[in-house]
Amino acid sequence: MSDEILLPDGFESITVTANGTRLHAVVGGSGAPVLLLHGWPQTWRARLHSHLVAPGSPDPAADLHGAITTALDAIQIDPAGVKAHEALTATYISAPRTHRAAARRLGVPYGTYRRHLALAKERLTEQLLRQPATTPTPAPPHQLPRE
Repeated sequence: MSDEILLPDGFESITVTANGTRLHAVVGGSGAPVLLLHGWPQTWRARLHSHLVAPGSPDPAADLHGAITTALDAIQIDPAGVKAHEALTATYISAPRTHRAAARRLGVPYGTYRRHLALAKERLTEQLLRQPATTPTPAPPHQLPRE
């Protein structure tokens, strides 16, 4: 991952000093304020998915699924990207019970799998941040329950 932080329009990366401690913050957007604190495995970047779902979308899950699928396909541009795609697919699409099972499915040692998965998450996040804002998907036709 490069040192450059890719942010959606209207966001900026700042450093704040509080009680002698330097803290990183990303500021921007509109609506109610959201404060995100450090935690594993999530990062501050996890919250920036909102530009992938159009405001007022009738099906935000479909918008997000489409954005993730597009980004997942786009990371396969080089051999490392292919490994990243395989690690993400084996972990989140095939949904094994454990990460060790995903490593076995890929035929790699667990440590190698963990390294590939960490890099894959970074590549996917960067790709998602590069995607333009989406437009709403048409609402699916409403069906009445059958009796």
